[in-house]
Amino acid sequence: FVCPGILGSLPEFRRDFERPITAASCKNATQEQRFIGQEQSRKLDQVTKTFLLRRLAKDVLTSILPPRTEILLFCRPSPLQCKLYHEVTSKRISDPLSTLTNLRKLCSHPTLLMNE
Repeated sequence: FVCPGILGSLPEFRRDFERPITAASCKNATQEQRFIGQEQSRKLDQVTKTFLLRRLAKDVLTSILPPRTEILLFCRPSPLQCKLYHEVTSKRISDPLSTLTNLRKLCSHPTLLMNE
């Protein structure tokens, strides 16, 4: 760690920062809990800003990369992609996230889906 002990021990950190900040973010938190959580959050920011460098990726990349060019291109799926699409969508969907991931793979290239 960069500055060992600057935030106290783990139990101290949890007592002083983690619990009050977490309690303040609960939807049924009292005004006092929210105030304490905001104060502790400010204190944590003050302590950590001395050794944390915060840069946004867009600020760094704009100085290095040329302006971004986007092209929207529509194309029809291949017969193999159509076949695999019907196979994926005809099954009962038990896990929507994996189904969406599979559809994304299918659109990128059918072999990505066939390798599984």
